[in-house]
Amino acid sequence: MKYLYLLSTLLIFTNFSCSQSNDSKNSEGEKSKYEEGTKNSLLWMVTNENSKDTAFVFGTMHLIQKEYFFFPDFLKNIIKESDKVVLEVGDEINNPLKAMALLRLEDGKSLFDFFDEKQTDSILDWAENDLGMTESMFTMTFGQMKPFAVVSLASAEDMLSDSESYEQTIMKIQKEAEIPLEGLESLEEQMSIFDDLTEEEQATMVMDAIRGGDEAKQQLEDMLRLYRAQNIDSMYLMIHDEGDVIADKENEFLTKRNLKWIPRMEEQMKGKRVFFAVGAAHLGGEEGILELLRREGYKVTSIKL
Repeated sequence: MKYLYLLSTLLIFTNFSCSQSNDSKNSEGEKSKYEEGTKNSLLWMVTNENSKDTAFVFGTMHLIQKEYFFFPDFLKNIIKESDKVVLEVGDEINNPLKAMALLRLEDGKSLFDFFDEKQTDSILDWAENDLGMTESMFTMTFGQMKPFAVVSLASAEDMLSDSESYEQTIMKIQKEAEIPLEGLESLEEQMSIFDDLTEEEQATMVMDAIRGGDEAKQQLEDMLRLYRAQNIDSMYLMIHDEGDVIADKENEFLTKRNLKWIPRMEEQMKGKRVFFAVGAAHLGGEEGILELLRREGYKVTSIKL
């Protein structure tokens, strides 16, 4: 479970919290075990011989440090020439009040109900030391929030002051070009992924997120480096290669959503030139959306940025 919070940073909900590299070495000069992928591209063209429709699929990280952010003019032009832009979540992404409402617990429930006394003390210590929040301030702000609110904040903590958002950049271009914006799922569907976790799993996710440490920072650095190298297979392997618990949750976070998205993507592509942007972790693997589109008869071609 220790890497589940890292996976959460690939979800669009993270947005409410806050040049390509060929380097294949980690900070100790050793080759990362996640450098074995072969499909090195974040942008893919989707075509069908039975139709003139063309779509593009772009893999994002919803919140990313500026030094790893890249958005070439070529990509901007593809968006401008599209008939519609489709993100994981559509117009709802601009509705922070709805997002906050979905993060609130039911009446009579407290965030601290998920944790034992020792865990609660650790959370309050983290809030004071890392966020500068007293116990009363933290309780007032997060006391009625779901554990994922804390996970989102802790996961993005190191990037909030020096980060970029691909979704916000894409929506700025989409809005200026007056292109329709749609989504592959609702905020309710996305939040249900976390709501369906057991209380113990949610508590563990929070504790892993706030503990962080050098290992977590190195994992995030590995993920960001793989992203900039456009190595989607290795990003998928990094998430997949974490043991039985992570494998079980991968089905909820990635596979089931990918399978649900394909018919929606097909419907959105009918008669339209569509630009899709989803978390890069959804692209790779045998059950990734690229392979699923191929199974449906589409030709999927990589475009190197």
